[in-house]
Amino acid sequence: MAAEPARMTEAGTPNFRWNFTVNVLDNMLYALAASLVAQETILPLLVSKLSDSPLLIGLIPALYSISYYLPQLFMANHAEGLRRKLPFVVVFSGFLQRLPIPLIGLCLLLFAESNATMALALFFALFAVSAFGGGIVTPAWYTMIGKVVPVRRRGVFFGIANGGGMLMGVGGALFVGRVLEEVAYPNSFAWLFFVAGGILLVSLVCLALTREPPSEDVKRAGNLRQYLRRLPAILRAQHNYRRYLLSYSLLRVSLMSTSFFVVFGEQSLQLGGAEVGLLVAVFIGTQALLQPLMGSLGDRWGHKRNLSLAALSIVLASGCALLAGDIALVALAVSLLACAISCDSVSQYNIVLEFAPTAEQPTYIGLTNSILAPVTFAAPLLGGWIAAQFGYNALFAASAGAGLVAAWLLLHWVAEPRHNPPAPMFAPTKEKQRRLDMSQAYAANWDSLTKHEVPAWFSDSKFGLYAHWGIYAVPGFGNEWYGKWMYDPNHEIHQRHSERFGNPADFGYKDFIAGFTAEHYDADDWADLFTASGARYAGFSLAHHDGFGLWDSDVYRWNVGKMGPRRDLYGELAAALRRRDMRLVAPFHIVRGFNWFLPGWSQWNQRFDQAAVQRGIDEGWDLFDPDYSDFYWVQQTSQFDDFFAQWQAKVREVIDKYQPELMWFDGGKFRDEGFEETALEMLAFYLNRGREWGKDVLVLNKLPVSMQYNFHPDFGVINFESGRDRPANYQRAWNDDMRIGDQSWGWVEGQRYHQGHTLLCKLIDCTARGGTMMLSLSPTPDGRIPRSQREPLLQMGDWLRKYGEAIYETVPYSTHAEGDDSKLIVERRGHKFWEYANCDASDRRYTQSKDGRTIYAMTLGIPRGAVTFAALRTGLGIERVTLLGSDQPVLWTQSPQGLTIQADALRYDNNLAAAWKIQLR
Repeated sequence: MAAEPARMTEAGTPNFRWNFTVNVLDNMLYALAASLVAQETILPLLVSKLSDSPLLIGLIPALYSISYYLPQLFMANHAEGLRRKLPFVVVFSGFLQRLPIPLIGLCLLLFAESNATMALALFFALFAVSAFGGGIVTPAWYTMIGKVVPVRRRGVFFGIANGGGMLMGVGGALFVGRVLEEVAYPNSFAWLFFVAGGILLVSLVCLALTREPPSEDVKRAGNLRQYLRRLPAILRAQHNYRRYLLSYSLLRVSLMSTSFFVVFGEQSLQLGGAEVGLLVAVFIGTQALLQPLMGSLGDRWGHKRNLSLAALSIVLASGCALLAGDIALVALAVSLLACAISCDSVSQYNIVLEFAPTAEQPTYIGLTNSILAPVTFAAPLLGGWIAAQFGYNALFAASAGAGLVAAWLLLHWVAEPRHNPPAPMFAPTKEKQRRLDMSQAYAANWDSLTKHEVPAWFSDSKFGLYAHWGIYAVPGFGNEWYGKWMYDPNHEIHQRHSERFGNPADFGYKDFIAGFTAEHYDADDWADLFTASGARYAGFSLAHHDGFGLWDSDVYRWNVGKMGPRRDLYGELAAALRRRDMRLVAPFHIVRGFNWFLPGWSQWNQRFDQAAVQRGIDEGWDLFDPDYSDFYWVQQTSQFDDFFAQWQAKVREVIDKYQPELMWFDGGKFRDEGFEETALEMLAFYLNRGREWGKDVLVLNKLPVSMQYNFHPDFGVINFESGRDRPANYQRAWNDDMRIGDQSWGWVEGQRYHQGHTLLCKLIDCTARGGTMMLSLSPTPDGRIPRSQREPLLQMGDWLRKYGEAIYETVPYSTHAEGDDSKLIVERRGHKFWEYANCDASDRRYTQSKDGRTIYAMTLGIPRGAVTFAALRTGLGIERVTLLGSDQPVLWTQSPQGLTIQADALRYDNNLAAAWKIQLR
């Protein structure tokens, strides 16, 4: 210990040595006082003197648990708002936690002999007040210690404090033995409480000498109701944390026999006061030796194993008690009990802190204790009932059984959070992961992933369909960003929402879920329409930026399987498409969802309108209600790390559940530091899953407004939204996705839709230039695809049935297009978009068969008069020219100006586009 002061100086915390010393003294003196009135030994013995009911003995730890643990959760919110915790701790610890101890001694002197019932009632009342006081100050005390003792010194702090306190407790236990042996009852117990009270007073003085610096930035204590309502989100987010709570609950059940070991020894073996004092000394001395050791082991091998050892120790302690015929075995049982208590006291909070984000550690402590309080309360009562009804042997046997189960769960079911972040529910089994590792072809790096080739099925398909379908369709106004704009006081959608539905505090975005019924949704009808349109793959957006999922998810609650339609909408469509031999696309739009709802926020500027946010908070918008933090995902109520972890869980769940052949992600800074590693892992996971399934899978790589590709520019197929910023002749595989509506990607009242001619022209142009096209539909909230959207799709499908030979399974010709491209390009907000409403027969496009022996020449309208294809001039050996879908003879000539066809001599069975097949010699 001689080198310790020099190492302490390195801590760099103001007044570190002083604060370390006074708080160690406080803890050691508190432990000494606690040894004089030990809850596990002295208090049960006192109650056995006042009553012969085992149930009342079991009430001691039960009452302590309910009084101590429950207030912590309510006080955590208040503690976070205090700049200095010390004044609060000193006042409430002094008056509520410590003062009741000497008052219990006074009550024993006054009533123990004359009115045992009164003495018993006053004892339990004052004991509950003391425990309640301890619960009130605990969150603030832990926070204060965190401020004055830095992280790297807390292990030393608690080791010295607990170990020193236990050593002092050994002396206290010997003092207890002398007092119980030489002073008559009830004075003996009264003096123990008086002395303990005096020591607690000195301890309080040491605590008050702490030099706590004020916190510079504190979280203002919010509305308690809102604070409490956001707590379930923590449980939903942490799968492994929930497993820990269940496993630890069984450990608490196994400790139901704690208070009965000494009483069992005294009553069964007729032990005297000195022998009882010896057992107390063994109990405390063992803890004094084991506390530092368990702390060191917890740091080295993990606190989960410490808690497993606690469970096994209680099993062995119970076994010794069952076999006890003399004080030696009882002493061994008490030693093992002390081992269990030591492991538990060292690790029960440390493991919780490893689950918790730093800023929320008091909340996690309070939440854990509140959840466990009913178990901790009921377990000793159950123990007392078992002892009263069936005897001590039955109690110890039940305790051992619970301990065995708890140990197994902790060892084999709960992952050590220090080394294994909370495992999501979608995680593959170890066997599946082993197979994946063995067959892995793709590593999580760009060198490996960029070697993935574009599957032939995608290049050949040319045309796919999907849909923007979600709760934004329920209001049917504005666009699919309705949920964002309704919370922006400066946007017209906010004004419209307030007029139709009221203030967002009264009707928030989440309230539209009830109107998203999907009652007329028929997956087979959709799949039939998709097939008839000529699309080769299909799906719909699983979740837009608002985050509401259209699949039945076990990862989170905000999805159609858990609310609204209560159906697996995506799963139904996936099955219907599979029955028609169509491939499945899985688009995700949710990675940009964190802070998306905030007024003024965008993914790229990452700033929000502070005045609008404050207005929303003041008016009580559900956007800032912690109970919905896992839906709105704004920084005022949630953490990005939790959001991003849930995003990964959602994507992996969809991959494993539906096995889509195509995925793409709208938005997301996947190339940024902190994101790229996860993106690489996700992409490798998906591509390797495809190998396991025996499928050729693919990812679209979007070029967003930022002009930075989602992923490495050599990975996947480049995706251009509405042709934005796409070069006329792009050399890599690419895809255009476009919406069928002129106003919104989702359904809105009064929206106009692109006609079949416009859509077909885009498909032909994309194909000719070496790309593909994916069209998004806009279904209604009840699940219908309106006729105004069906008709253009069926027009396309009719054309593709007749002339699809010029589209499917083709490759670009050396000349892609002829005509005026400038009329197709529209500039908006500094970007260029490709639009096709002005296409006509003067626009010509070319494709060719893969073997190069057939060329397809198309006009983006029905020509009148002769039409010349300049790229097919003299020198190209043309053998035959036919009009696709017709056996009419075609009059044509070839010259240096090109191939000229007398188009006015032909009859056309459509009014959209014409296609000729040119066969070469």
